[in-house]
Amino acid sequence: MSENVRGADVVRDEFCRLSPGRFQRLFGCLTIAVCLLSFGMLQAIAAEPEQGGVAVVVWQDGAVSDGPDPLTSESEFSEGYLWLVYEPLFLRDADLNPVPYLAESWEINEDATVWTINIRKDVRFHDGTPLTAADAAATIRRILDPNLKGSTRAALAAVLDADGVQVKDEHTLVLNLKSPSRLVYMALSNFAAGITPEGFDPSSPDGVIGTGPFKHVSFKATESYEVERNDDYWQEGLPYLDGVRGVTIADTFARVNAVLSGPANLATEIVADQVPLVESSDAAELENAGIIGTMFMEANANLAPFDNPDVIAAIKLALDRERILDLVFQGRGSLAYDALVPQSSPFFPEELAGWTRDVAAAKEHLAKAGYPDGLDIELWSMGGNDLYADFSAVVAESLADAGIRVSIQQHPAETYWDQVWMVKPFFITTFSYQHPSVMLGWSTNDGPYNGAECYVPDFDELYQKASIADDQERIEIYRKIHKDTAEVCARFVPLYQYGYRAVKDIAGYDIDSARDTKLFTEAYLHE
Repeated sequence: MSENVRGADVVRDEFCRLSPGRFQRLFGCLTIAVCLLSFGMLQAIAAEPEQGGVAVVVWQDGAVSDGPDPLTSESEFSEGYLWLVYEPLFLRDADLNPVPYLAESWEINEDATVWTINIRKDVRFHDGTPLTAADAAATIRRILDPNLKGSTRAALAAVLDADGVQVKDEHTLVLNLKSPSRLVYMALSNFAAGITPEGFDPSSPDGVIGTGPFKHVSFKATESYEVERNDDYWQEGLPYLDGVRGVTIADTFARVNAVLSGPANLATEIVADQVPLVESSDAAELENAGIIGTMFMEANANLAPFDNPDVIAAIKLALDRERILDLVFQGRGSLAYDALVPQSSPFFPEELAGWTRDVAAAKEHLAKAGYPDGLDIELWSMGGNDLYADFSAVVAESLADAGIRVSIQQHPAETYWDQVWMVKPFFITTFSYQHPSVMLGWSTNDGPYNGAECYVPDFDELYQKASIADDQERIEIYRKIHKDTAEVCARFVPLYQYGYRAVKDIAGYDIDSARDTKLFTEAYLHE
C-alpha cells in the first residue's frame, strides 16, 4: 500500500491540537475570492484518472459502538468505511430507482410478492471465494435478525420474514414477501445491506470480508480507519486509489484546516459559517452537496414531562425555526416544520408550511399541562462541537420566550451516540436526507431510531400501502404520514441543511445523502 501520506492517527492528532482561535487568526483576513464549485465542475477540471495514491478523508465524529460490521454503524464516519469494504445488491439512481450492483438483474411478479434476484457471477470476496446466492441469503437473514438491530431491519422486516428468503440456485435468490412491495430495493441499497459471506464473523482477525473495491486494514471506533486496494476487484481497472484513510476530527476549524493546510483530501460536514473560509482559500475548493440532512431534537414521549401532549405542543409553538435557520445555518437550508423531509421535497405536506410561531399559545399549553409558571428541562448536546453548541443555544433562547427554561448539558463526542442518543430524555440528533420509505421506517413505530417513541395508529397500514402504490399515490401517502408525525410526535425538526465539503486534489468519488452512497470506487488523486 502506498505511503505518500502520514498515518491517519498522526493526521488526526496534529489537527486536533490547533485551536479555533488560531484558525480565525490565520484566515480571518482573507477575502472571498474563489467561486462556489459544484461537484460536476470539479470533475470537469480534474485530470484523467491515474492509478495510485492514498486518499485521506476527514469526518466529523464516530460512535463507540461503530465497527467493521455493516449492522453496527451509528455514524457517517463508519458508513464511509463500510462503503469501501462491502457492496449491496442495488444502488439508486438520481430518481431513487434501483440500479444493478451485486444484483445483475431482477424480476418482480405481478402482485409484487415475489422478487427473483440474479446475482453476478464474476464477483469474489476478499479471501478469493466466489459470491453466491447463499451469501446474499445469509446476509438478508442476518439483517432480519432482531437481536442484531441493523438499521435497515425495520423497513425490510415490514415485508419479509427470514423464512421467505430462499436460494433457487447458485446465483438466483428468491424473496417471498409476506406483504407486497415494489420498494424492497430501498432496504437493500445502503451501507447496512452490504453483502457478507455465509458464516460472516467480523470479530475474528481475518473475518472482515466483503466484495468491495478496498480491503480492510484497520478500524478504530471514533478515531480512524484504513483500507487498501482490492487487486481482484470485479470491476476491471478499478479502483484507482491504492487505499483510503479516514479520520474523525470533531473541531470544525481543525477539520477544515486538515484540507486547507494539511494532507487531507476531503473534509465532510463543513458547517455554514466556514463556507467563506474555504471559498477564500487557494488550497482547496468548496463543494456544495445540496441538502444533506437535518439537525433536530427528540424527546422520549414515555417520560415526564414529555409524556404530556400539551408540553410537546408548547415546544412546537415556541420553537423559532426561522431564527435557527438564519443564525445557526446562515440561511443555508430548507424549513421542515417538524416533518422528516424538507419543505423543498415533493413529499412535504404543504399544510405544515402554514405553521407560525405563537409564544402566547405555547404558554397556554404549558398552563394546561400544569406549568403556569414555566417549565425547566434539560437538553443534551454534543460537547466540543460548535454546530451543536450554536444550535442548542438558539433553541434555548427561543423556548425561553414561552417560559421553557432549558439547561444545556454537554456530553463528550466520543460517547455521545452511545450514552446520549436515544438514552437521555431530550437530546439533539441528526439524520441524513433519505427517501421517506427509509426515514419513516427508521423513525416511526417499531423503527430502530425512534428516539421520540413516536407511534401513529395507522402508520403500518399506510407505510405498506405506499410500498405498492403508483408514484403519485405514494407521494400523497407519504405527505399524510409526514403531517401526522409532525403534528403529534415529540420530534422537533426545524429544517434541513445544505451540506458542504472542502476538496483538495481528489475527484471521482460519489457521496450522496439522498441515494445513501459514499463510493470511492472511481475516486482518484490529481494535482
